Amino acid sequence: MKSIDLSLTQKDWLNDLLFITKLVVRYRRSLYGKSNYNQLVRDFVFSSKYTFKDLINREKGSLQSIQYLWQELMKIDFSEYKSFDVPVTFFEGRHDRHVSSALVEDYYHTIKTTKKLIWFENSSHFPQWEESVKFNESLISDIKQN
Repeated sequence: MKSIDLSLTQKDWLNDLLFITKLVVRYRRSLYGKSNYNQLVRDFVFSSKYTFKDLINREKGSLQSIQYLWQELMKIDFSEYKSFDVPVTFFEGRHDRHVSSALVEDYYHTIKTTKKLIWFENSSHFPQWEESVKFNESLISDIKQN
């Protein structure tokens, strides 16, 4: 772990990032209380809405997004942006360590615009799946209010 260049700009940056992600998952900070993604995979496999091919394509799409967008995304610093022309809502898993929930909350407090922070107390990085009913209700409610 100490040998990983956290700038993620070196030749093998993707392998290092995927290794770090595996550790986040293993230590139960990706899916709340889970050390793997087995439940998400089961939900896809047994869903009447998705096929096994959809699951494979989702995984491919996720990896492609990381490969082609990650390094550019990491150069963006939103800390200077304090005001927006539209309302801003954060849907945040309380136990998220992929995107630190503490950093999200700190940033939220700097914004000087109409804003809302909706916490998902039993979620980490994926409240849309971990607390899907609350997530969907919150999203619909937020859209209706704005």
